[in-house]
Amino acid sequence: MMRAAVIEKPYTLVVKEVEKPTCGDDEVLIKVHRAAICNLSDWEVYTGTSSIIDYIGGYPHILGHEQSGEIVEVGKDVTGFAEGDRVTAYWRATGAFGEYNTLNPSKIAVIKLDDRVSYDEGAIMEMAGGGAMRNVYGSGMRATDTIATIGVGPAGLLTGMVARLFGAKIWIALDLVDFRLQKALDLGASAAFNVLEMGHDEIAQAIHEQFGEVDVVFETMGVDLSPDQRGLDLAIRIVKPGGDVRLFTFAPMRHPLSIGDALMKGVNFVGRKVTTEKTRDLLDLAHRWVAEGRYPIDELITHHVALEDAEEGLRIAHERPEEAIKVVVEVC
Repeated sequence: MMRAAVIEKPYTLVVKEVEKPTCGDDEVLIKVHRAAICNLSDWEVYTGTSSIIDYIGGYPHILGHEQSGEIVEVGKDVTGFAEGDRVTAYWRATGAFGEYNTLNPSKIAVIKLDDRVSYDEGAIMEMAGGGAMRNVYGSGMRATDTIATIGVGPAGLLTGMVARLFGAKIWIALDLVDFRLQKALDLGASAAFNVLEMGHDEIAQAIHEQFGEVDVVFETMGVDLSPDQRGLDLAIRIVKPGGDVRLFTFAPMRHPLSIGDALMKGVNFVGRKVTTEKTRDLLDLAHRWVAEGRYPIDELITHHVALEDAEEGLRIAHERPEEAIKVVVEVC
């Protein structure tokens, strides 16, 4: 048996004893040391608004998909891993908030952690090394480009940091919360604009006067919380003619969109499909950057909670954007 944070039904999270998973022939079993709360998808699973709840098996459900831990068993068909290896992965859709979880290295990206990378960092590597790296790699962004991130929660901050590492000349951060905008500046953004304090035209003019054209705009809002919910229109407004708007978020909400403006500017809306093999390479590259001190993802961690307090961690991540970025759950 093991302890796990289980969503019994929407808004009902119970930490209790459940069956320990068994290790399949093509899997490794890990003892989970740290899990990180995904500010969007974990909240949606908790509240019953997730569009993927059927995909992840419905309720009851062991929450979490961001994790790091130590291999304690290796299936007979698995090569390249051994008991005692410290690992992280992208993307195991469930089970991170349990003391043990299984990973299948043939189906998802699983990498070993360098001794210089902590379990805390390993837990957020799923977003830092999978989500953000895939986001930038799949955008078509080139070195010396000017980029903007609309939304600088975890996804936007990490995307901006990765874009800089890939050679972006300018990173412009846009958000509703000054705390997060300041964090973006601390992590390498060239400028930050609060969209509650400036109109779209005013922001676009300021960006054009200070930096010229924006080559790629990354939509990293999660949910558009601006009063008019026209974040994608802002992306269209600030991107250059023929530029790219990179879509990142799996949010269930529908976004208002000025299709005519996008058409007249020749704006390209780009998804983020990247193969598992390439994801494995990108995850490993990001992990090496963290080990070398070039990618300070630990600066996003604002809170730690015990497994027993996972529900409070969810509320911190969702309800306190003025102080919370990444919340890490201490599983073991």
